[in-house]
Amino acid sequence: MTTSSDVEAGLEKLQGEDFEYYMQTYSIILGRNSKKSTVDVDLSSLGGDMNISRHHARIFYAFTRRRFALEVLGKNGCRGVWDDRRRKTMRLTR
Repeated sequence: MTTSSDVEAGLEKLQGEDFEYYMQTYSIILGRNSKKSTVDVDLSSLGGDMNISRHHARIFYAFTRRRFALEVLGKNGCRGVWDDRRRKTMRLTR
């Protein structure tokens, strides 16, 4: 249990309605855990297991651009790379 005196640290914070994840590395994988592999952030609790790929997306620090970016890896989402040049919070929807 986290109290107000506890300090969480990381490179960036990934926050959803029901979770917080502090990035401790420059690259993390989002998706769903399986018998064959595990991911850094398991999204299967959001529902719709089959809509979430095992390796759905990767958030990484793009050193040449000096910012974090999102790369969609899974077949259940669009392909491409997103990065927020404005460095503001952005809600991603389907």
